Amino acid sequence: PKEADIRTARRASTMRAPEAGVVKSSLLVRSTGVQLLVALFFLTTTCVSVYSSLRILQASPSPETISIDARAAPTNPSSQNSSNEISPLPSIREEVKDVTTLEESEHATVMAFAMNYDLYTHKKYVGSLRKSGFKGNIILGVEAETKPGVRDYLMGKGVTMRSLTFVNCTYIDSTVKTDNSHDKERRTCAHPYPDIKVRWSRFPLIRDWLTECKECTGPVLISDYRDAYFQRNPFAVGEPAIRGLQVFEEHRSIHTTHWLVQVPVSKCKGASFDEPMLCSGTTVGDRESMLKYLSAMYGEMRLWMADPKCHFSMNGDDQSIHNYLFYSGKLPFANKIPNRSGIVHTVGAQGSIILKAHRKRHMDEKGIDQGKATRTPYDGADDKTWIGFHHDLTDNDGFFVNMDGSRSHVIHQYDRFGPNFEGWLARQMGKVWE
Repeated sequence: PKEADIRTARRASTMRAPEAGVVKSSLLVRSTGVQLLVALFFLTTTCVSVYSSLRILQASPSPETISIDARAAPTNPSSQNSSNEISPLPSIREEVKDVTTLEESEHATVMAFAMNYDLYTHKKYVGSLRKSGFKGNIILGVEAETKPGVRDYLMGKGVTMRSLTFVNCTYIDSTVKTDNSHDKERRTCAHPYPDIKVRWSRFPLIRDWLTECKECTGPVLISDYRDAYFQRNPFAVGEPAIRGLQVFEEHRSIHTTHWLVQVPVSKCKGASFDEPMLCSGTTVGDRESMLKYLSAMYGEMRLWMADPKCHFSMNGDDQSIHNYLFYSGKLPFANKIPNRSGIVHTVGAQGSIILKAHRKRHMDEKGIDQGKATRTPYDGADDKTWIGFHHDLTDNDGFFVNMDGSRSHVIHQYDRFGPNFEGWLARQMGKVWE
């Protein structure tokens, strides 16, 4: 019986062993499943966290981006997506804004011919440029003997002055036939460029001065002097970076069919364009592009002076060449900038239209002479501004604005608005210029 009991117990043990294994396997599977569920839960939580962080990262631009975007295109709450849909996972790579760096701003350069002007004219140009916060290079071509106070003032403003030497011209201008002051000027040239008009010589001379300036590695502005001033720093940190060359359109009322371009270009080059007028008085570019442009201008000027049919007695035919080079495709590195949308705001053509209509109306209605009509305040002028807001040219304080409402940087040809604007600008001493 004992042996029988032992055999029975062994059989029972043998039968329970597989059952015990099944139970252990079942428990192991359940444990592993729970662990997988826990791991899946934490993985999902992590993915959601990363996804949210990426969305925040993309929606949070750098300080530079905030300052530019906020000025150019304010957020419109009504245009935001109010749905609860989850947008597709955004790209991790951020768009980098191409803006003027601190190094570019500090090594920027402004250049002009500034000969025979009084101290007040220098203060309006140089004083407003420095008042805008510009800390870069200023290089001016001046006469050997400047007017009282000018040299000391310019030195105090950190201006590099380059004196010109005048020589007899080596070209023969078939249009020079008298001894009046205008024709005498046209027989006088600037060293070392006796082969082109003295008024044209600023292009190769500025090229030479820029080449010699080793610290002038940033963007460059060349401009007329007497009728220009600054409302904002043209090359401030965070402003759109200057790449290539920028040429600036005048007001939409003036095209290259104007006699200033049409007559010389058609007679000299046999070409004709009906395009927006580009002003040769102000041009902006990076250093390399500016040097290429100035060399192109000088090269074309030499061709014109070598051909009698390209000789013209007018002043301003450098603008004829400027437009010819751009619209004939000889400046492939240049871009034209619409009026009131770039660094330079050329106000001359519009100023002439407004002043002419203003003067005529007051002469007709009040029977006054032209001089008094010109000095009559513009409609809408008050103690802060010089012209009415209805012209959509200025802000409430009288400063010229771009099409987007921001204050323009460089104002060119402001004198076309007459004495009313001149008076307003004179009152800005200490605010705009000093």
